[in-house]
Amino acid sequence: QLKRAVATAGHIVVATPGKLAAVLREGLLSPSILASRLQVLVLDEADLLLSYGYEEDLGLIAPQVPRSCQCLLMSATVSEEVERLQKLVLHNAVTLNLLARGQAAAGTAGGEQD
Repeated sequence: QLKRAVATAGHIVVATPGKLAAVLREGLLSPSILASRLQVLVLDEADLLLSYGYEEDLGLIAPQVPRSCQCLLMSATVSEEVERLQKLVLHNAVTLNLLARGQAAAGTAGGEQD
């Protein structure tokens, strides 16, 4: 079933790091195909991926990610795990902290006055 899914995959593929690593290990997807065609990589819940045991899988995937690939790490928190993952996967990383901006706005919302 996995072989069929890989063979018919479209332009957007959603998978856990473990499933993608399994596809690479089983030879269902060659690393060169991944390296030549991957344009965007999104890692959601980045703050939890390493604690969920995906470090080895990400270590297998990371070298296949071309420098031209846009990589996005989504996380509700910034932690040591996110920083480790950032060093493993990202090139020329930029951090966008939406919480800091949201907190400033929240401090002025709700009709509070000084």
